[in-house]
Amino acid sequence: MKKLFSLFITLVLCCALISAVAEGNGVTEDIIAKLPEPGWVLDSVNGAVWQDDRASLEVFLEDVDNYKVLISWGSSAWEATEWVYACDYEADTQTLKARYVVCDNLVYDDAGSETRTNVYEKDSEAVFHLNEEGKLLLENAGDDALEGKAFEHVSEPAPAETGADAFKDIQYVLYLGTNDKDTNKPVFTQAEALEKAKDILIRHFGGYTIQEAHGGWIDNETEYQEYTLVIYLSGTTLDQVHAVADEMIEVFHQSSVLIQENPTRTEFYSSAE
Repeated sequence: MKKLFSLFITLVLCCALISAVAEGNGVTEDIIAKLPEPGWVLDSVNGAVWQDDRASLEVFLEDVDNYKVLISWGSSAWEATEWVYACDYEADTQTLKARYVVCDNLVYDDAGSETRTNVYEKDSEAVFHLNEEGKLLLENAGDDALEGKAFEHVSEPAPAETGADAFKDIQYVLYLGTNDKDTNKPVFTQAEALEKAKDILIRHFGGYTIQEAHGGWIDNETEYQEYTLVIYLSGTTLDQVHAVADEMIEVFHQSSVLIQENPTRTEFYSSAE
């Protein structure tokens, strides 16, 4: 969960930086000229996410000369791999060319705490560019796991916000039942159901917040009990939420997943003392 919040904060800061530079607020024309023209690179810096199977890709602007491409690949609910490519931007070709790559392995414990282990750091000749189908291609990845990846655009860029609006967010709450839609009997044990939900969420979002709930009802004088998982998602889009719900419906043999969309105000507050 810390990882998800960290990416969210980094993304907000990147959006704010783009907005400030684009307005020419105290920067030179030389710096403004280095920013990307409208296109996939600028969209990605402003929040677009790309996906290929379990791997997700995001682009961050470190400063006007340095871009970073983050690729996250969740192999299970408890383990993931991250690659961070340090890149230069070529305006003529709308291409990001890497200079260096860092690969880390991440393992999470039951409390959601992260243990990060470096796998390698090395020079890189990776290239990121769009093909004619609008897919983001990775070439010369320098890692067999990523070679030939073609990422599809799965979220729209979010406009940069300032002031009080910068804290506004949409929270999605999913209620996932675990009884079979036809038999009303549990599809898995409670422990199995929880682990399968975690695995799905890690692969789609890189983190999760889950609460366990127990519900009951009477139908034709028969009382039924159901173990239900309540899932909270922020910093995402409805399309991505629908994608994870589609998988949950199939895995848990559901007819539907209840989704609530709530406007919220998100602030990472630290004491001034």
